[in-house]
Amino acid sequence: MLHKCSGCGRKHDGPKRRCEACLEKVRVYNSEHAEKYREYNRRYYQLYHRDAREEARQAIIDILGGVCAACGFSDRRILEIDHTNGGGRVHRKRFGGATQRYYRAIYNEITSGSQEYQLLCPNCHAYKDRNIAA
Repeated sequence: MLHKCSGCGRKHDGPKRRCEACLEKVRVYNSEHAEKYREYNRRYYQLYHRDAREEARQAIIDILGGVCAACGFSDRRILEIDHTNGGGRVHRKRFGGATQRYYRAIYNEITSGSQEYQLLCPNCHAYKDRNIAA
């Protein structure tokens, strides 16, 4: 079956949208410009994932009340999500560094009724982790 090449308009035999000559031109262009696009995409995805992580984190903070459960501190920039029964490090490792998926899992657990999480400021979190009464 003959197809019309989307690059040059010639008819060619094969399942692809482009003929072999046009495919080769695309391969050469991509290899010559790979570094430029790699850097652009790297920066784009860094910004996208940073914003998505922060949105997911803020959604959890909203649900949990937006203040430290121990002292009432309310600076949302530094509040930390704490597992009330411990095990946060193991839970986080299950996601292999995928912070956005980790936050999404916590969000889903909280919205389904879990009481396993609370917000703590860094000081209260350190006290709790070291078993010192706040």
